[in-house]
Amino acid sequence: MTKHEFVIDYIEKLNVGEKVSVRQLAREMNISEGTVYRAIKEAESQGLVSSIPKVGTIRIEQVKERSIDTLSYQELANIVEGRLWHGEAQSDVAPKAFFVASSMNRLKEKKLRAQTMIIGEYNDEMLQYAYHQGLSVMLTGGSAMMVQNKLERLPKDMVIIATPYEIFDAIIAINQAIVEHVQRRELVTIADIMTTDPYVLHPYDTVEDWRELSDQTGHRGFPVVDPEGHLKGLVTAYDMAGASPAACMDEVMSPNPVVVHTDTLVSYLGRLLVLEKVELVPVVDSEGLLVGVVSFKDFIETQQTMQKQPHLGDTSDNICMSGFSVVAREPDVILSGRVIDYMLDEYGKLSIGTCNIFSANAAVIALQVTKNLLGQAYQINTRIYREIGVDEELYLLPVLSEFKGQHHATVRIESVDGDLIADSEVDLLLRTT
Repeated sequence: MTKHEFVIDYIEKLNVGEKVSVRQLAREMNISEGTVYRAIKEAESQGLVSSIPKVGTIRIEQVKERSIDTLSYQELANIVEGRLWHGEAQSDVAPKAFFVASSMNRLKEKKLRAQTMIIGEYNDEMLQYAYHQGLSVMLTGGSAMMVQNKLERLPKDMVIIATPYEIFDAIIAINQAIVEHVQRRELVTIADIMTTDPYVLHPYDTVEDWRELSDQTGHRGFPVVDPEGHLKGLVTAYDMAGASPAACMDEVMSPNPVVVHTDTLVSYLGRLLVLEKVELVPVVDSEGLLVGVVSFKDFIETQQTMQKQPHLGDTSDNICMSGFSVVAREPDVILSGRVIDYMLDEYGKLSIGTCNIFSANAAVIALQVTKNLLGQAYQINTRIYREIGVDEELYLLPVLSEFKGQHHATVRIESVDGDLIADSEVDLLLRTT
C-alpha cells in the first residue's frame, strides 16, 4: 500500500463528523503534508470528506449525487402543466441536466451523461435514441397527444413528460422554477434546521436523572429549563465528570450558554461552533423561552446540502472563509482552509482582496479565541510574495499585539509546505456588542 493509499484507507475508517487536518495527519503518520493534502483531495472527490464552511474538512457519509435543484420528474411535469406519461416509478427522481434537441445530428454528436432530460418535439428517432441511451424525454408543443398509441407502446420504465408548452416556454418555466427554488433556500435560518420540543432537564433534576435520560435518548447534552420553560443553562457529559449522583443540575450545569434565535442565519452558527467549541446550541425566543436546539450534526448535514449549491447567497467574508477552521489555539491560533474559484483574480490567482479578507477574519477570530474580545478590522496592509491558484491548502497564522490600548495583528498566509504566500498588518477596533 502506498502512502497515498494509506491515508485514504485511514480516512475511510474515521467516524462521520470527525475533522481531517493536513498537519495533524502528516504529523501522526510521519508523511509529508503535500502527500496528505493530495490524498485528502482524492478522498473529497470520492465523497469521503467534505469542506464544511466555518468548520473545516469533515468525514461524511457517501451520498448519491444531487441533481440540478432536486426538481423531480413529477415536479417538472407540474411546472410545465404537463403529464408524466411514463416512468411513474421514477416520479421522485430528478434529472441532472437538460438538453434541447434541435436536431438529431446535434443530439448524436453530444455525448449526454446519464439522467439528462431531452427537451423537444415528438420524433420517433429521438425517442428510440433516448431509450437506448437511458435518457428521459420532455415532449413539447402538444406533439405527444397526436401519437398517444405510439407512446403507449414504449417501455413503461422510460420517463416521458408531455407538455402543451412550446420548447421556449418550457425552458422559461423550468428556469423560473429553479430560480424560485434557489431564492427560497438562499438564507437558511436556525428555524429551518433546529429540533423542536427537545429533551430537557430541570434545575432540581439530579446527575442520576441525567444518566437515565442519556441512556434513554443516546444524547449527552441537554438544556436546563425552569418550570415555565425559560433556559437556565446547558449540561453535558463534561459537566458530569466527578459530580455526585445526587447533585442537582443547577449545581453542575453551565449557566448562560451560547444561544441562537430562530431567525439566526446558519452561516453564523458555523462560527459559533468553531469559536465556542460546542456541540449543542439552545434556541430561545425574545423572552428566553427554549423553543428548540441545534446540534453540530444538524449543522454538518445542512452544510453538506447547501454546498452542493455554490450559487447560494452569503457575504463575501463567509464565502471566502468557507471551509476554514481553527486547527490550533495554543500557543497561537492557526486557521486552515483551501483556495476556491471565488477567491481568484482575473488571472486565476489568489487575489489581494481575498488575502485582506483572510487576514481581517483571522485577526478577529484570534482576538476572540485568545482574549475573549469582539473586534473588527479597520485598516489592513497586505503584501503578496507568491502567486497560488485554486485548490491549494493555506494556513492563516495571526499574532496579536497591543500598544497603548490599541490592538494589532500580524497575519502570515502560508502554504502547506510553509512557504510565505502573503502577510498583513491589521489594526483592530474593539466592539461592545
